[in-house]
Amino acid sequence: MRKVFFRYIFFQFWPPFFFGLGVFSALIFFGMLFDKLNTFINMNPKLSLFVAYLFCQLPYYTNQVFPMASLLATLFALGKFLKSGEWKAGLAGGYRPLFIISPFILCSIIVSIFHLGWQELVSPPLYKKSQGIYNYKIKENATWNRFEKKNISFSVPGYIVSALRFDGNKNEMQKIIADKYSKDRLIRQIVAEKGRWDSGKRKWIFFNGTVIDYSGKMPRIKRFSFEKFSFFYSNPL
Repeated sequence: MRKVFFRYIFFQFWPPFFFGLGVFSALIFFGMLFDKLNTFINMNPKLSLFVAYLFCQLPYYTNQVFPMASLLATLFALGKFLKSGEWKAGLAGGYRPLFIISPFILCSIIVSIFHLGWQELVSPPLYKKSQGIYNYKIKENATWNRFEKKNISFSVPGYIVSALRFDGNKNEMQKIIADKYSKDRLIRQIVAEKGRWDSGKRKWIFFNGTVIDYSGKMPRIKRFSFEKFSFFYSNPL
């Protein structure tokens, strides 16, 4: 009997949840659509591009309304349960309040896990793809996502790095100087003409440069044409 009662409350949560998820997503989605409708009319894109853009945008807007849909489902289901007298009937039948609301807690945990996966695995790649469709194919802006900096400096564990030019799209640097310090003392310096990030081995490959070791009494210089360095533990982007 307890399992039947638990399942009955459990399934009361989902109809208002999906209803709220659909309504809130539609409101935000159509607000975005009307905001960009003038751009779509002026650009006159192919129907297939327009549909692909809308499809890839949908998970992003759905992701924003999971908390509101959960709140709406809990209020509707619990309100209906109280209004119909089923709450009192459950208490009269010997069920404790914590047991009665436990199906709602379980539903919230399920929604949270699904929301996390949706937010981290589904929404980001599709949203990025939608931006590519909108900027590259519809607006025909070939350089919309280009990331390029000049005269940059940044720090990583153990090193302070400066580069004349950094190309984030190609993961390359030019005219690089990497200084390693120990107790405020320069102990190693890497100077290279060019560097390229190796995503497979998670290392930087430097070309045509020198490594100067200041840890001894006299500096030691080593020249190289090709060398890998592991002072980055992840992609700098």
